[in-house]
Amino acid sequence: MKIAFALFKYFPYGGLQLDTVRFLAETARRGHQAVLFVCEINGALPEIAGVRVVELPVSAASNHGMALAFEKKFHEAVRSAGDFDVTVAMNRIRGCDFYFAADNCLAVEYRKKHSPLVLKLLPRYRTFLQLEKGIFAPDSKTKIFYIAPPQLEDFTEVYDTEKDRFIPLPPGIPEKYRGVRADDEARKILRKNFNIADDKIILISIGANFKLKGFDRAIEVLASLPAALREKIVWLAVGPDENKAIRAQAEQKGIAHIFAGARNDTPQLISGSDLMIHLPRSEAAGSVIVEALSCHIPVLCTGNCGFAPYAEAAGCPVVPGGYEHDIAVKLCCDMLTSLERYKEQLAVFSKETDFFGRSAKAVEVMEKFVRHS
Repeated sequence: MKIAFALFKYFPYGGLQLDTVRFLAETARRGHQAVLFVCEINGALPEIAGVRVVELPVSAASNHGMALAFEKKFHEAVRSAGDFDVTVAMNRIRGCDFYFAADNCLAVEYRKKHSPLVLKLLPRYRTFLQLEKGIFAPDSKTKIFYIAPPQLEDFTEVYDTEKDRFIPLPPGIPEKYRGVRADDEARKILRKNFNIADDKIILISIGANFKLKGFDRAIEVLASLPAALREKIVWLAVGPDENKAIRAQAEQKGIAHIFAGARNDTPQLISGSDLMIHLPRSEAAGSVIVEALSCHIPVLCTGNCGFAPYAEAAGCPVVPGGYEHDIAVKLCCDMLTSLERYKEQLAVFSKETDFFGRSAKAVEVMEKFVRHS
């Protein structure tokens, strides 16, 4: 096969960007040709044998204008080449064979924040909603890869999309997590590397955008724990964000903390921790949730995470809805006093769960699509 992938912007550590790289690598591993058409590249994009990268820069006065221009330019490039078997949109681009739904339904998310009049009149919202509708409307032929059950419910309710166009994918965490497990050695190494006392309990939060991923909420929860428990905790914050307000909040609340910055050794950081706390304001999936579960590390997350059902299935409690502070504090306290029980449950759950097969299944579906076309 020859496959055209469309990605608006590449930058390291972005969830969608990492998924795109994994799809490309799996495509190449199976002997297919792949071309990644991208509007903007910030940072080094990994080189993959058999994959060609084509930049399609566009200019416009607004983000939505650039999105429309990139959509047009991508389809022009595909038509000009004339030899692609499959087209895959990683962002909201109409008219492709497949769309990877990495984000929540915009129509649902926008309605939570804006009035119908605002959504109708402002070009930004109107344009992005038109792009989304063009993918999910019943007259569209695009098949949709989705990664979390709530996405299917929202898209079908809003757009009346045919359910047979939806293709569920496994979580698809990186191979570097395979075989990584929480154990005494991992705990010792993490504590040695960060000069943390052996008897401390490490809670970890990971994200590229601290505010969006609820790092401030995590601080408030930890600050509200009973003093005897709070004094045992060290909070490890991982990610490239330099949010000074979040750092100041941790200081002001008196939480023992370490800001580790952007890291490539997250499996080792997670497996050496005791609990992941993930309380985002918006999270279509939440890869860090399943990454932690695969390492047998319990997770406290909110119900608005697409992967929250995985945490529930693993026996971890979930904060209902978007966020309830008092409930989050209670659940966190309960989990911290029963960590070994949760880790034992996760050892069983991980044996029954496919954490790694997202890219493989996606490419298999593309292969069947071409054979039956």
